[in-house]
Amino acid sequence: MTLNEYIDCLSHLSVNKKGTHVAPHKAVLLLTVFDLIKKGEIDSPFIPITKSLEIAFELTWNDLIGSHSHFSCALNYPFQHMSSSPFWTLVKLPSYEFKKEYSMSALKKNFAGAIINEDLFQLIKNELSRAKMEQVLIQTYLRPNDSPRSTTSSVLSALALLLLLA
Repeated sequence: MTLNEYIDCLSHLSVNKKGTHVAPHKAVLLLTVFDLIKKGEIDSPFIPITKSLEIAFELTWNDLIGSHSHFSCALNYPFQHMSSSPFWTLVKLPSYEFKKEYSMSALKKNFAGAIINEDLFQLIKNELSRAKMEQVLIQTYLRPNDSPRSTTSSVLSALALLLLLA
């Protein structure tokens, strides 16, 4: 897929809603994964379920969403439900059991992680394409009227916009 196809896909994620409030979980997960790839902590299209990912997700959530949200910070839901996107494939463990249980312990028991498309992984590694995708996620799912964002989020939005204009 091309960058524009991914941007279209990212702007149309299937997300949960509470009234008029859009759940930010998938956007926060993707922004977390983008950051871990940028830092080299994830160095392949395989996204393992690790304590590092859990901590990074929580830090990203706190920076972008804070505690004044209509939603709670939970990695297990978006990690599993992201599989509705064409670029995210869950990797089952031998202990996999099909149950409609979405706890963190069930996620870790059933899945080693997820694999994203190789072309998406390469686009995330590219600073300009990553900035464009980050901007789409922030503008689409982390709007100010959905959740009070911290200054960090505003800075991320400004940086993404500056990179696009450069």
